[in-house]
Amino acid sequence: MSVIIVGGGMAGATLALAISRLSHGALPVHLIEATAPESHAHPGFDGRAIALAAGTCQQLARIGVWQSLAACATLIPGATSLYYWEGKLEQEYEVQMILKTTVSHQQALLECLKSHHPYQTPELLVLPVTHGDTDYLSWLNASLR
Repeated sequence: MSVIIVGGGMAGATLALAISRLSHGALPVHLIEATAPESHAHPGFDGRAIALAAGTCQQLARIGVWQSLAACATLIPGATSLYYWEGKLEQEYEVQMILKTTVSHQQALLECLKSHHPYQTPELLVLPVTHGDTDYLSWLNASLR
């Protein structure tokens, strides 16, 4: 028996990952797209916004979405962003997400976020850690090995 999922967007890809992880790879999962990948590369900003509920973030964490790139995700709801895009003032209600990772995982995390983000130019910032609790930093490093 195997599972066939049509559509590799956010919902389809997440479902495929969940089935694969929860079955420990015992249940083959096939993800099918209507067109070849090279013919529908992401066009950049397309006007859609994705907002994940806290419960959704918890489910994604349970199936290991962040596990290999970030040790912890902190969601800060209630942010309002005002910015100019193509000469027009935009206002978006957003959830800020802080992902804790190591220097060695930063580039892969940035690439992953940029490739899956609905914005053409998402706000992706790296803040250097110059000092922190030794126990916490040890846990963070151990979590991403």
